[in-house]
Amino acid sequence: IERVLFDLPPTQLAQQNCAGDECLADLEVRSTPPNAEVWIDGVKQADVTNPTLNDSNVGAAPLRIPAGRRIIEVRLNQYERAKTTIDLKPGDLKKTPVLKLIPNFGALVLKTSPPGAVVKLNGVLQNARTPLTVPKIEAGPLNVELELADHHVLEDTIFIGRGGTTERTLYLKPAFGAIVLRVEHGVAPLDGVAVNLV
Repeated sequence: IERVLFDLPPTQLAQQNCAGDECLADLEVRSTPPNAEVWIDGVKQADVTNPTLNDSNVGAAPLRIPAGRRIIEVRLNQYERAKTTIDLKPGDLKKTPVLKLIPNFGALVLKTSPPGAVVKLNGVLQNARTPLTVPKIEAGPLNVELELADHHVLEDTIFIGRGGTTERTLYLKPAFGAIVLRVEHGVAPLDGVAVNLV
């Protein structure tokens, strides 16, 4: 197991009344989900919380760091950061509690009536037309733009909730209509063109 040494300034090491390896402690940082970056006192470490053999939903990163009070933080894209503080004595062998990263994403199921609309999400053209499912998308307001031939372009904002599925059906307005002409007999003008009526 590779251990990552987290260096402290010499003044802080001197306060520990120890020198070199005597000042170190072993700490296993744990997170769920795994593969999170590990930060100690605001410094990114080289390792991530790799999935464990016992539970693939929990990750662990073994570190050898200077003893003392340490702020441990785990970070993973599209999740809220999680942190804890731990006190380590020289020679300690400790584990953090499993730090739970809260999803900062949700899923989107977008339908249109009629179906088959081209979709842009926050200005980015999607590879599929409606109905469209996006299994993982950042939580918060989402700008949606829909285009379908012979229909007006529709723009709307959908709020994506954390950890759940947001389902929306949007209705596209036709950009065409029907013309009904009633003439007793003869010729009727339609857009300036004479139309013979039978």
